[in-house]
Formats: sequence, C-alpha cells, structure tokens
Amino acid sequence: MVHTLKGESLMGNDLNEDDLPSNVFKKKLLQRINISELEVKCNDDRCEQSNIENYLRQLNPNLYYGYHGIKSQCVTTNVYKCCRNLNYYLDLIVGYIRSSKCRVTDKDDLVKFIENHWRDNYFNTGKLNECKREKDKYSTEKRCILKHLYDYCEDKNYLEARFPNDEKLSSQYNDYLQKKWNTILKYTISKENIKFSINNGDLKEDITYRDFFLKTDESIFNKCHLIKEGNLTVSHINIKTADEELTGSDQGNTFEQSQYQAIQPDSGSSISPRMEIFLSVGITLCSILTFFILYKFSPLRSYLHSYIGKYNPMEKNFNDNESYQLMEDYESKEHFVQYHSLSH
Repeated sequence: MVHTLKGESLMGNDLNEDDLPSNVFKKKLLQRINISELEVKCNDDRCEQSNIENYLRQLNPNLYYGYHGIKSQCVTTNVYKCCRNLNYYLDLIVGYIRSSKCRVTDKDDLVKFIENHWRDNYFNTGKLNECKREKDKYSTEKRCILKHLYDYCEDKNYLEARFPNDEKLSSQYNDYLQKKWNTILKYTISKENIKFSINNGDLKEDITYRDFFLKTDESIFNKCHLIKEGNLTVSHINIKTADEELTGSDQGNTFEQSQYQAIQPDSGSSISPRMEIFLSVGITLCSILTFFILYKFSPLRSYLHSYIGKYNPMEKNFNDNESYQLMEDYESKEHFVQYHSLSH
C-alpha cells in the first residue's frame, strides 16, 4: 500500500492533502489543533475519561479560534461546505471516543460534553445559522455520504485537470480516503446491510453504505457533472427481511415516509395515507348520523313507510290487518267502559 505523503508537493506527483480543494478550510480551522493526539489518548489501554475530557477542554477554544478565521469566508463562498467540514470533524472526534477502550458510560458522557459545546457555538447560531446537525436515525451516515460525494467530485476534477491518468497519484488519493473515513466507519457501519438513495432530480442512485466509501468505482462517481452544491438529498432505504419476502410485503422497497416526502416536496398532495383513512371513516360516520337524524325527526320516516306500503302487498295486508285489529280493540274497550258504566 502506498501511503499518503503529506507535506510533499503535488508538483512531484505526490499527494499533499492540504492542496486538495476539499480541504480548503482545514488548515485554518485546525491551525491550533493536533487532532491525532486525541486518537492516541483514546487508543490507550488505560483509557481514562478525565484525560480525554481535559484534552477536549483545551481543544474547544483552539477550534473556536480557527472557526473565527474561516467564518467570513464560509458565508461569502460556500456555507454548505463549511458545515460539512464542521460536522465531519465533530463526527471524527465522536468516532475516536466511540472507538476507545473507555467504559461505555464514560464514552456517553464525553460525547455529550463535546456535542453540547459544538451545538451551542457552531450550529444554528450567528452567521452560520443555516448550519445544521441532525440527530435522527442514520443522520451520521447521511452526513458522511454527502461529504464524501462532494469532496470526491471536487478533488477528482482538480486532480484530473492537473495530472490526468496518473495512477500513482490516484493510488495515493485512495489511501488518503481510507484514512480519512476509517475511524468514522468503525462506529457507523453495523452488521445490517444499510442502503441509501441519493437524489437531486437529475441524478438518482441507490448505494450500499459500506461499499460507497471503500470503492470509488461506484457508478455515481462517474456522474460528478450532475452534482451541484446544496441540492442533494440522502434517504435511507428499508431492506426486506426474509419474512417480508415470503408475505410479499412492499415495505422494504419504499423510502421511510418522512424521508420520501423530503425528497418530493412538490408531489401535489400533502395528505398522508393515515389521514385519508381518518377522513373516509369520518365522512361515513357523518353520513350515517345525518340519515338517522332525518329519519327520526323529519317526515322522511312517514314517507318511507307510505312508499314501502304502496309497493309491497304484504306490507299493505299487514297494515290492513293491523287496522282491523285496532278496530276490534277499540270496540272491546267501548264494551268494557259500558260494562262499568252499567254497574254503577
């Protein structure tokens, strides 16, 4: 394996990470930070929460200094790119902590400490208030996919223009990518076969998360000309289980509902299937209730009885018999009254 030769110039066909356009903000942002020190502390067999927390307390003000150095440039040039860089380095720090040999509770406390500090100082605040850090399921994976795709396409265009068909440089760049993503992938790749869909209208590709970072021969990397800043959406695709395959369930082939709506905001209807069911049931109940009220408290009841009696001989015969019976009862009652009258 040919390792990345940091510090060398691209003029000698050796890769310098700092010269890559994807790293244009990196040098200023990390000018007072040696983030590899955190990796060493986290890999220590005697991993101690206090040592790592002390390092993070020193890191925070130094990073904030670098952040102020790039903030104005971010606002005027590319806010999205700055946000991806901030999110990447926070995900990298979280990756070091999650991969450490500290106790799980200590890891949770450290992640919470650093996340809270960055949330209050870098996201949804100040001039970069558009910069977000989502916390929903698979949010880390989605952020990483977007950064990798944008960075790769930007670097690819730069390197191919400077050094076309340079296999040595291409090999060095691939090694650099593995180093760049290795730590984050350690704690985001699970045993499940996670798949995502990348969409921007002109481009739609389904990818497997693991392969996306390890194989740059994926077809989507040949479509960099369709990648435009700020208009890509990444959505998780549910995978069918064996039971769902047997029952013919379609759930595995659909996007998660919230993500599907996010991809297609102009789909023409904002009513969800569940709401349609509620509306149908409500309309049916209202119709039944209206008919009952009309039947009970309006001439509709008498009209229906008359109508049915007119066209139903059995009903008419029944009504005649009923009338005859009522007459007999009336006469009996009269005799009964007269009987009492005579007795007095």
